[in-house]
Amino acid sequence: MNWNRQLIWGLIFVFILLFITIFGPYLPFIDSDLTKEGAIISKKDGKISLPPFAPSSEYWLGSDRNGVDMFSRLVMGAKDMLLLVCSITLIRYVFAIPLGFFAFYSRVIETLLNFLNLAFSFVPAIFMIILFINMPYLIYSPHRVIWVILIIAFLEVGRVAEILKQQVTMISQKPYIEAAITIGTRQSKLMKRYYFPVLFPELLVNIILDLGRTMFIIGQLGIIGIFISHKIQTISADTIPVFQIQNTSNAWPLLFETLLKDIFSAPWIPIATGIAISIVILGFFTLAEGLRKHFHKGIHYL
Repeated sequence: MNWNRQLIWGLIFVFILLFITIFGPYLPFIDSDLTKEGAIISKKDGKISLPPFAPSSEYWLGSDRNGVDMFSRLVMGAKDMLLLVCSITLIRYVFAIPLGFFAFYSRVIETLLNFLNLAFSFVPAIFMIILFINMPYLIYSPHRVIWVILIIAFLEVGRVAEILKQQVTMISQKPYIEAAITIGTRQSKLMKRYYFPVLFPELLVNIILDLGRTMFIIGQLGIIGIFISHKIQTISADTIPVFQIQNTSNAWPLLFETLLKDIFSAPWIPIATGIAISIVILGFFTLAEGLRKHFHKGIHYL
């Protein structure tokens, strides 16, 4: 039997990710409170160690600079990461799907879509995201999380809609579509019987691939120290008040905020975070390719 190994490994990955997200905080070896350790006194020689702590039997992946167990933080941050990535991707497709369809039927919508792609394609998406979410209003907004999610989602709506429009255009040129139109089939039935069955597999694959793409973008934001959600704290000073922006999310990429410092003094922090993100991106890619291989078995004749 010819097993679809990519699909099998992809489904195993999804099961493990969902298990960690749902049940991870309740596992006995996970510190769900993310307790901060100020110092550790060695039982052997009485030596005092300050955070970040290197990997050991107590801290499997070491700790961050606040003394929080890295393994626990990654597990606890899985839920935030998954919700963030899924929210951005689903919002993007909720708007991109109708835009792509309407662009196929309407010249006005097609012109709008071309304008969106022209406006946002000449600069990498990450730079446009940085430009928008660093606006003063969004920095101080109490609804910053919602704004950031919407901005990341909308900046790539045009790209997704264009892909969908091209797929609809390709399907519309198939002989069975022309035959259905000739016998007077209504547009609603054309969509239901002919377009949707072919579009759905590719749409599902693209959504899963976009989950990995979105995680990569958020990882880039973490590297340059841009937070999805934060609080502005006032630090007492002798002359004028000093404001400090502090991250309030447990999402994995935000562990990169002190990357330049950690890479030399606490390399386990970016390494553990990078491996976790890479595994998830690879898992989404494997699942998408497995689904594509599975679906193509049924539509290769189209």
